[in-house]
Amino acid sequence: MKSEAFEHGPSPITVAYNFMRAGNQTERLRWVRHPEKVAAFMEEFFSHGRGASESMVSLSPMESALADADSYEPFAVELTDGSRRLLCVVREKGSAKVDFKAYARHGSVPWEDLLSGTAKQASEVRVLIQKTDYYNFEFADEQRWIDFTATTPDLDSSLHLYVSKNNPDIKILNKLASGEALGVTVAISAHGESHLKRQFEITALLATDWVLPDKSE
Repeated sequence: MKSEAFEHGPSPITVAYNFMRAGNQTERLRWVRHPEKVAAFMEEFFSHGRGASESMVSLSPMESALADADSYEPFAVELTDGSRRLLCVVREKGSAKVDFKAYARHGSVPWEDLLSGTAKQASEVRVLIQKTDYYNFEFADEQRWIDFTATTPDLDSSLHLYVSKNNPDIKILNKLASGEALGVTVAISAHGESHLKRQFEITALLATDWVLPDKSE
């Protein structure tokens, strides 16, 4: 997708820079998608979360991509600690807007709550998945489950996510995750004490990306 597809306001790369250089919540809200929906957790992210200690070193365009019906321009943000974040600028009513959920790798429930068992399910998490072959404990039945290893920069080690062979999303996941790791947004749920083994079921595939289409927001 080309930048000129954005009809109103600054170009995607200008929006990306403006967002990264914004010094407060009010400034950031000018540049994000669905500001009324992301305001609360964006404030938490930059005040007390990972964003509080992160600063941009550089911002580089990446190859354009397509998330369901929403086209966007992706940028790689290099941070002072050497890590990176994906920043996606989406077409929003003819203007360029940052998808903050994708940038923050937002989940509906904190990982620490899922792994401790405080929460048994999450309606939305963002991970990289790759098809693997590990069946044990609550997910020992290979006739019932398909296994995927999931990683995220927000955790020190991987998870195993399982999809029921009866789940209609299995064909999409099988096709897309058989090669290199794929970014997806999914809903997950623990089975019994499976969280203690870092194992969860994928109950729904929300997007084959970290950017959700408008109908899922």
